Amino acid sequence: MTPSSKTTSRRDFLVAGLGAAVGACALPAMGTRAALAAESASKPAGSAVKPNLRFGFTTFMWGSDLDIPALIETCGKTKARGVELRTQMKYAHGVELTLSAQERSDVKKRFADSPVTLVGIACSEQLD
Repeated sequence: MTPSSKTTSRRDFLVAGLGAAVGACALPAMGTRAALAAESASKPAGSAVKPNLRFGFTTFMWGSDLDIPALIETCGKTKARGVELRTQMKYAHGVELTLSAQERSDVKKRFADSPVTLVGIACSEQLD
């Protein structure tokens, strides 16, 4: 049986979906850039407009060998303002699914008392 012209292969569907996702992600950045340009045009010469963009990362590779105090300190030095902690790989920060309620509270407090936002917890579960 030959596929009709109305069917789409999985590959074509994924390529189209990826293209749409990339385009959707680019739209807010383009809008921000246009808004900054418009705001800059209305400001006196020499006054700068800073974008509200902050750098963050996940501890999958970078920071995987740092405990929480060192991670927060390093983020401060590098101006990384957000971090997602990976679990289930025995990273040095020690945040794992097996933490007690008190230990989770301590981790939350350490980040709350710092300029670094704990964006989330990432696990290595595979969903099939």
